[in-house]
Amino acid sequence: MQIPIISQRGQSKPWSSVPRINWGHPLTRGLVFYAYDTGAGLVVDLVAGLKGTPSTNFSPRPSPRGAGQRYTSGGPFIAFPNTGNIVGIFPSSLYSFATAWNITALPSVAFTSAFCVSDTATNIATGLQWDSGATNNMVAIYANTYTSTFTTNSIGVFHSVVGTNTSATSQNTYFDGKLAVTSAITAAFTATAYQPCLNSEQSNFPTGNGVAGWIHFGALWNRTLSAQEASQIHNDPYCFLIYPEDEIFATLVGSGGVTPPGPGPNFLTSLLPMMGVG
Repeated sequence: MQIPIISQRGQSKPWSSVPRINWGHPLTRGLVFYAYDTGAGLVVDLVAGLKGTPSTNFSPRPSPRGAGQRYTSGGPFIAFPNTGNIVGIFPSSLYSFATAWNITALPSVAFTSAFCVSDTATNIATGLQWDSGATNNMVAIYANTYTSTFTTNSIGVFHSVVGTNTSATSQNTYFDGKLAVTSAITAAFTATAYQPCLNSEQSNFPTGNGVAGWIHFGALWNRTLSAQEASQIHNDPYCFLIYPEDEIFATLVGSGGVTPPGPGPNFLTSLLPMMGVG
């Protein structure tokens, strides 16, 4: 069954089930990592089919934008395994990351990390942090140095950040789909473990885990995303995902064709044993 590209989903998760990636969607070109919160105490990388390891047990709680794990300041964080998909893009002059969140309170931990790539020995190497000092800025980080800041104090609102390297020495940071700042960078990202983390600066220690609220997703590409793509990620973040309900609906309306296999297992099926189903 060929699933059509759905034109507009909006910022809320359309279903509570676990989706798979629609590799026919233009936004998936160069996608090497996508952390998706299943809403059942499990966050998975839909690209490699791997689950994140929580530092402590989660207590899922629905967000205003759909099912998810509610993080608490000083509470659990998630680290993902090192994969060849991620290692392959670093060090590199062209890569992009994206994440989105809905916080319930301003961070109380300095340099709170929402989504990053780091290792066990080095603090956050590239990703997104709050500078939770006097100004509560958001900080996009590349190449082991703070390179772009912009202010936001909004809580209870869906926010997104997309960071893109435009060359070996420059980057663009988009906040809520709009260009926030253009910055210079000075060095390539050269960490060795390349482990994505949510709500921590390090993959084995809860440094900078000050998020209070929901981190909806974290994604990495091995290319520079465009301004139009950054806007699409903010306005329609789940546009390149296919949910089981989408396939059921396509069957009911009689959509023809055959769905091409993705680059990995059927993630919904593979995740059921992890959830104690089947």
